[in-house]
Amino acid sequence: MSLTSRPNSWVSRVGATATQLTYALRLNPAPLTVSISGRDPILASLEFVITNPTSAPIQLTSIIFTLRVGSTGDSITSSVANAGALTSDQTNWQVQIPGPVSSGPADFVVLPATGTGSLPAQSSLVVELYNLPTVENPGNSTVSVKEVLAGGLTGFTSFLVSTFPTGFYFNGLSATVESGSTLMPAAQVATGAPITLVWNSSVVDVNSFTIYYSTGANGQQKATPSDTGIWTSPPLASDTVFTIVVTVSVEGGSPLSAALSTSVAVQNPTLIAASITASAATVNGVAISQSQLQTARAACKKLLPAGGSGQVPAGQEHAAMSQLLKYSSCMRAHGIPNFPDPVSNGHGASFPGTTGLDPHSQQFQSAQQACRSLLPTGASS
Repeated sequence: MSLTSRPNSWVSRVGATATQLTYALRLNPAPLTVSISGRDPILASLEFVITNPTSAPIQLTSIIFTLRVGSTGDSITSSVANAGALTSDQTNWQVQIPGPVSSGPADFVVLPATGTGSLPAQSSLVVELYNLPTVENPGNSTVSVKEVLAGGLTGFTSFLVSTFPTGFYFNGLSATVESGSTLMPAAQVATGAPITLVWNSSVVDVNSFTIYYSTGANGQQKATPSDTGIWTSPPLASDTVFTIVVTVSVEGGSPLSAALSTSVAVQNPTLIAASITASAATVNGVAISQSQLQTARAACKKLLPAGGSGQVPAGQEHAAMSQLLKYSSCMRAHGIPNFPDPVSNGHGASFPGTTGLDPHSQQFQSAQQACRSLLPTGASS
């Protein structure tokens, strides 16, 4: 099963589950950190939020949460001897706590108070397991969930919970802008302005951090900060999401990672899109700003006929229209019956009335390939 990590969370979960109910897991403390030998252990609690997302009640026989007990990093707790459990609906639901387990799986079984239990539509049940001492070795531990419905139908899902080294923290991610000598929190910046990300972490090695962000032109980018807890972005041209991932190496075990995310809006952003639809108008291709368009026009004006006036000589226009009419006829003959004839506008020609056509369809692409040779030099359909 593939596990999905979520930013601002300390738990990974199965990407696709085979359960009728949905399950979420919250930790306290978050994240879990190791206990230290010779000191009082850190006591953790796991809070499961069980939700019926359907429009009908779901009949349940039991839900089993399996925790791994032991002293190694793949265990989530060193003991369940003093463990306790509560439900948000103790009238109808109870939790059966396992007996003493020194090593291996320990099952906490959620049961109806009597017979078969029913979880109403669009409702949730919260189950808390508490007084769980954390282990003394950092690592990743799997928490398994087995769902048993009335009639015997079973479903399974699981979570991967990381226990970090003692003293680990990673929080407080904020987007800021400079105001004099102060960094002020910001939700929006002007086009072309950078932002400065700040965060708190016990990890001081800057190479442990990777910052992910995106630009409309270049897609997802990544960077490594040069200073601990602070990084300034390039100038921003569009709304941007930032995700910082910290990876902690664990001796003898798999690296542990955590992520935080934040986003920043950009005023008057530059738009780059495959298509934009507004009411009945649709623009396909790359959208550019007015200033970009004016710059391009000025640079390319000398390439226009008649000294840049944009007027096409009559002889050239007549020849081009003749070719374009042949192209239109060819497109209709190759399965695009509604393809229009060209219309002259004094500066060239265009094909009006193509809004209802799908240029990405296989039929259109095939017709275009067959008729492309009929287009005048430099023209495109």
